[in-house]
Amino acid sequence: MDNAFKTIIYTILDRLKKDGLLEGISECADMPLKLTHAFLTAITNENSMENRGAIEILSSESNSPLWGDTANFYLKGISLIKDEIDNAVNESTDFHPRLESLAHSLSERHSISEQGAVERLWSIFFPEGCGILHDKSAAEQALRNKRRVKITALNPDPVTDPASEVIFTSNVLITLPPEGAKIEELNLSNPVKEHLADIMKEKQLYWYDHPMEMGVCSENSEFLYGLKGFDEALRFERERGNAAFKARPVMLMSVSVTHKGLQDISASYLEGLLKDTNCPDNFDLCLFTEKDTQEIVRDVLNPAAEGFLNRDGSDLMLIFGVDGEYGRHYSFLKAIALFWNILIDERIKATFKIDLDQVFPQEELVKETGKSAFEHLKTGLWGATGIDSQGMPVELGMLAGALVNNDDIHMGLFTTDIRYPSGALKPDEMIFFSRLPQALSTGAEMMTRYGKGSSLNGKDECIERIHVTGGTTGILVEALKRHRPFTPSFIGRAEDQAYILSTLFNRPERLAYLHEAGLIMRHDKKSFAREEDMPTQISKLIGDYIRILYFSTLPEVIPGGRKGLKGIMDPYTGCFISHIPLTLVYLRLALKATSLAHEGESAWANELIRSGAKRLSAAIEFCSGKGNRLKGQYERERKAWQLFYDTMSALDDSVRARNPLGLELRKKAMDIVNRCMVKK
Repeated sequence: MDNAFKTIIYTILDRLKKDGLLEGISECADMPLKLTHAFLTAITNENSMENRGAIEILSSESNSPLWGDTANFYLKGISLIKDEIDNAVNESTDFHPRLESLAHSLSERHSISEQGAVERLWSIFFPEGCGILHDKSAAEQALRNKRRVKITALNPDPVTDPASEVIFTSNVLITLPPEGAKIEELNLSNPVKEHLADIMKEKQLYWYDHPMEMGVCSENSEFLYGLKGFDEALRFERERGNAAFKARPVMLMSVSVTHKGLQDISASYLEGLLKDTNCPDNFDLCLFTEKDTQEIVRDVLNPAAEGFLNRDGSDLMLIFGVDGEYGRHYSFLKAIALFWNILIDERIKATFKIDLDQVFPQEELVKETGKSAFEHLKTGLWGATGIDSQGMPVELGMLAGALVNNDDIHMGLFTTDIRYPSGALKPDEMIFFSRLPQALSTGAEMMTRYGKGSSLNGKDECIERIHVTGGTTGILVEALKRHRPFTPSFIGRAEDQAYILSTLFNRPERLAYLHEAGLIMRHDKKSFAREEDMPTQISKLIGDYIRILYFSTLPEVIPGGRKGLKGIMDPYTGCFISHIPLTLVYLRLALKATSLAHEGESAWANELIRSGAKRLSAAIEFCSGKGNRLKGQYERERKAWQLFYDTMSALDDSVRARNPLGLELRKKAMDIVNRCMVKK
């Protein structure tokens, strides 16, 4: 391993101990923390007695039934980091000199936590964060200039009637009742109760950040909350004259579950919740479970692929569905607009996704922006073409809004929901601190206004968005047809930002998100949801580490490569694309766990280490193991999505030509949709 790198890690640990941030960790009795400390020691000095002792600790536990997985994860990490750093030194002529410069500068300073030292660390591990804190306003303006788009032509056929031309989509995540709950006492229908006893014996297949527990009281039901908010927003649009009183927009909802058996009862469970409410009153609700999406593949898409293209459509089962990691249902909720346009209602021009803990604050929207939600969706910039800051053509076929927290809306709609961090950095944040560029892009991209007081008028010029959220995003049907975007089904975090990775270098004009200034939804999560528990927070942390591994591997299979992708995606989304991802992930995990223990949260630290070792080992094997399964999986899914779009094109032609098979498949599609529609 590079000597300068070892010196850097040794100095970091030594200074953190002297600053009191890692005090007492080496003497901790908990085995996970002992193994973590041994790992950190082992990557500093290969020839020291302390290093050999650390390797002995890890090796002695490698066959332990309790901690063998963790010990082997760390042992493997030592060699992985060595190889990765050595490769980085060999591939870049300036990397080794920068390592030596950092090692020298750190050795002359007494505190590792002062800003100058942190910036020097970031120059190696997290260059995307360098310079932001020196002048936030200048950094925001520079990013805004980078995202600037000069309009060459507005959309000649924009959305004019969102109530009939836009499918609104959302996703509900469902899991079992709370641990310890008595099924017979839950407010559930008898058929649901009868199935639950057997389902609770099943192995859990999928994990989500905030699944809704069956039997939760109505006041804490994200499902009911989101539908009520959407219903009220539609009532406002009708009264404002933006929707005919007889019009019934469609809310299409994917229903993702944690256990396979829940697929059979989740829709009926949700319909049961609606019986005691007046919602939906102003729209039609359509619920799609995994079983429903697979029925579409089996009865519509696969026969169409075979009948019109003479191709096997079995891989469509892999990509077209709602269970699994977040990327799977996210792609479905975009692609369904094309399916709907061709087989259900040709008036549909776009889809727009909201999250169920978000609502349109209509009165504030009109007061501060002069437009209601629907009026924002009718902009001719959505679907416009333009030239980006690098002189390259873009098509603004997607649209993105922003969020304001419920607690902050009294300060105005344009109050950022992600603020610049303050206070001392934690040890892991000295290595990687995505919250900083996240705050930067929130201010520079999401909160940009057009018109008065801005250099952008929102007519001849606008900005594109790279940093988007899962809700408040939309895409035009025509953009789906031309660019064929998708998020890989294995992406579990930032599925919204991964969506455009598949399209950036596929066509002369790049598909981009239009920033619709002022299209802001109120984020009400704290109004009705419980605080995140330890497993949820730990799961999100590990998901963040896996995001680095996956995003850093994807450039190997996506056109443009790492340099091209980062040129567009930096600073926030691009900071997860690293040339030393394994090093970042191991150091983040180890330093986060040790700092948690120092703060008195040993239970959290142990769980982070235990779960992290298990999940990260699998993710590393998926990314860089034998055969690099991520590359194979991505290519298989890319081809499957191409088949999906080819199939939809063939179906479109057949329906327009009144082809008997096309008309038969359209009828089957309508029958499936009708069965998924909630009856009042």
